[in-house]
Amino acid sequence: MELVKGQIVYSRKGRDVTRAYVVKETQPDRVLLCDGEKRTLAAPKTKNIRHIMPTGTVLPAEETDTDLKIKMALKPYQKRGQEQKGG
Repeated sequence: MELVKGQIVYSRKGRDVTRAYVVKETQPDRVLLCDGEKRTLAAPKTKNIRHIMPTGTVLPAEETDTDLKIKMALKPYQKRGQEQKGG
């Protein structure tokens, strides 16, 4: 699946497993991810493409222009990710 800016993805590996993020930027084998809380637009997380699970949801540009909007848009997805984690 092709990753696009604004797409919601879940982390599959690392300390942040099952955490939801929004794609800020794509690179050949990496993506820059934001969650509006710990990983802001000013300090995105760099993650290997193989370590994320993309969803079919892409947020409109106006929902990804500030950290607060990203945080609010991801709120229902964060809960879903915690349920999948099983802990």
